[in-house]
Amino acid sequence: MSLDVAPTANLMAFEIADLYDTLSVRLQNTANDTGFFKSLFDTAAIPTRIGAHLAGMPAPFAAYFSEIATRVYRKIQETVLGSVWRAGKVTPAGVLVRNKTLTAEAPMPVPQFVGETMRAYRNAHHGYFTAGDSGNRPSRYLFMVDGNLPVEMSALPALWWLSYIANPKFAGWNHLPLAAFD
Repeated sequence: MSLDVAPTANLMAFEIADLYDTLSVRLQNTANDTGFFKSLFDTAAIPTRIGAHLAGMPAPFAAYFSEIATRVYRKIQETVLGSVWRAGKVTPAGVLVRNKTLTAEAPMPVPQFVGETMRAYRNAHHGYFTAGDSGNRPSRYLFMVDGNLPVEMSALPALWWLSYIANPKFAGWNHLPLAAFD
């Protein structure tokens, strides 16, 4: 997976986010089976969380990878916002999104909009356009964006993996202390 095959890398990022989401649920880190997935794309909170998990790495790696995480998520947010084809939907209060019944719209904070849009992209990749989608996600998110995603998404699986290796609590694993078997 590299920048040479960005579309495949983007799809792989969704697949790997799904795996971490499932792991988080199995480890009882989250009860909501999509909450962790969306948190991996929360452009406000996750760069800080990744930075906190990487803080124990030796210099200069902690600062280096934290900066990469910040830049990658900033680019994702810029690209998703830039892909909203009706510019009037992007307001200082957030992105105007219709409710689940499609009868009214309200501003959604940008980081939450990015997470929801990424979930809708992932669902589209899996073919989840059915009457069973009571959230009307295709009508609420996908109709607003042009589908453009940055090549920087290919860095996400490596950042998530480093965060998990540096601190398994990233996905909710509370391992035994190292001397537990002595």
